[in-house]
Parts: sequence; structure tokens; C-alpha cells
Amino acid sequence: MIYLYYSDKFQSYNFGPEHPFNPARLMLTCRLMEELGLIDGQTCLVEPSLASEADLQRVHTTEYLAAVRMEEPDFAFGLGSDDTPVFPGIYDASRLLAGASITAARSIIDEAAAPSISEAACITPCPPGHQDFASSTILLLLLPS
Repeated sequence: MIYLYYSDKFQSYNFGPEHPFNPARLMLTCRLMEELGLIDGQTCLVEPSLASEADLQRVHTTEYLAAVRMEEPDFAFGLGSDDTPVFPGIYDASRLLAGASITAARSIIDEAAAPSISEAACITPCPPGHQDFASSTILLLLLPS
């Protein structure tokens, strides 16, 4: 089974039309998959939920999360640069993307342990927080062997 974590709410994670993380690419990819019949009995579209504060604090400092929550430039954390512009709603939009990544990782672990399921793939967008200099984030694409 392939799980595709997607929500139209991903469109709110938007750094502007010129930024490479333009969320339209996610929406267009999902729509194309639907039109081509790729979301079927083998592929399941999953609506992600927001990452919890506890999950975010596992990989980000309290100071970084507070800076993102303020939704204002803070160059100490790379927020407000051309690479990571700040926009209204960035904190919750980021929590949704992180939530998709976390849920995808957990589903791989859970399903890999189930004897009746032999393979699972979880595709998620790039998680937010790549500018958190105190820690690192991972999980762009997971494909278990």
C-alpha cells in the first residue's frame, strides 16, 4: 500500500510565486495522480494532521519554535531571508507539513511490523524548519525496501 499524505491546506505554506517550494507543485501533482487513476486500491490519499508541540520539540529548540510562532523575520534563525521568507500563518502551515512527515514515518514503522503487510511507501513534502541551525530535519521521501 502506498500512502500519499496531502491536503489542500498545504497551499498555505507559500513563500511566494518565485520560491522553489511553491505549493502549487504539490496540488498539481496530486490532481494529476487523481486524473490518471493512480489513487486507487494500491494508493491511499491521507489527510495529515498538525504536528504536536512535543513532536516539534524533539528536533527544534524552544527558541526556534518561538521565533517561527512570532511570524516575523528573525535572521538569527534564518527567518525572513530570501530562502525562508516569513508569512502570516507560517507556524500552523509548517506544523501541518511536519505532521504529514511524522505521520508518514510512524505509518512505515507500524506497518513494517505488521506481518500481513510487506511494503509501504509514504511520500511527504519537504518538512519545514530547514533553517533551524541548532538541529536538522529529515524525511523528504521514504521508501522501505
